[in-house]
Amino acid sequence: MNLTIFAVIKAVLVRLLFVSIGVLCVRSLVQVKDNVLYWFMMSTAILSIFEATITLTTREGGEWKWFYPSFAIALLSTVPTIWILELDIMKEHIRTMNTLGLNTCIEVPHNINTSINAGELAQSIGFTPEQWSLFLQQILLFTLILGRWMLPKGSLTRDQLSQLLLVFIGIAADILEFSTESLKLETVRCNETMIVTILTIWTWSLLQFTLGLTVTKSRKTRLAGVNDRRDNVNQVCDMSCGCCETETWGIMVTIIMQDGPFFITRMYLIFHADVINQGMIFFTCKNLMVLLLQFYRLLVLYFETPSKPDVIDETGSETNLEKMPGDRSYKSKNKMSVVEEFKTHSTFSSISTPTLVADT
Repeated sequence: MNLTIFAVIKAVLVRLLFVSIGVLCVRSLVQVKDNVLYWFMMSTAILSIFEATITLTTREGGEWKWFYPSFAIALLSTVPTIWILELDIMKEHIRTMNTLGLNTCIEVPHNINTSINAGELAQSIGFTPEQWSLFLQQILLFTLILGRWMLPKGSLTRDQLSQLLLVFIGIAADILEFSTESLKLETVRCNETMIVTILTIWTWSLLQFTLGLTVTKSRKTRLAGVNDRRDNVNQVCDMSCGCCETETWGIMVTIIMQDGPFFITRMYLIFHADVINQGMIFFTCKNLMVLLLQFYRLLVLYFETPSKPDVIDETGSETNLEKMPGDRSYKSKNKMSVVEEFKTHSTFSSISTPTLVADT
């Protein structure tokens, strides 16, 4: 595959976009903490340059198939800044609670001059620290989606890319809702353990954007250069089983990295932290419903009879593989021999043979 200038330009623009959002996050952290040493967090830009060089030279303008290192580096330069900002906001809530002699954790009033060192930043852009954290989370998610849109689509079709982007938008909405709604709860606001747990799950869910397992792979398989032998055919049939399909892995990633942790955290908040409100109950039920549907889909993929793959043998003839009922054995008939057999019988006057389509 030839290296195209257009693909290189898009890949470079995506890296520049990720570096820009990293600069924005680090700049906000430097102003909030009033410490220029945090600029060293932008050393991840060197990793971005190194990754772009390797990707463009080895992949010839395309991206890696199952993992996107550029997205991982982007998260590495932005997520720690949001962590530090959220933990600093928690400490300010605790200081305010102790100063006012309260037994409950309340939000820091905007008209109180606190020691969060965010005065200059808040005055310059009109954001409170909580609003600034929310803005960074929102712009990060939009940047990840926009970056995936701008990346060279590689082997993906335009239809698959559009489906992938729609899936990313839904994932981003769920992630943003989980972090913002959970962190602002009164029982969580001053609880360091809960904040660290929520931020950990939030970070874990963001790693979905570094994976390329969301697009459903076609269930029909066409293989070339497969010998007409039992072991090779069994291998082909095993590859078409539900446990090895891309859709199955995509569902498992969603369960493990998003809906499962979100559901467990919300159940803990409801039954252990006594956080009961309409929003919490609704999103908990939504996570439960999604998990049930995902497990149901896994069962469908596992028990559904796989389609019979069309295999092209070494002679260039197309062979149809049929699985015997109740047995793992197979019978293979070359279509040319089938035509000759049918021609010898007067019962059949004609026969139509399927057209061979090249594997894309």
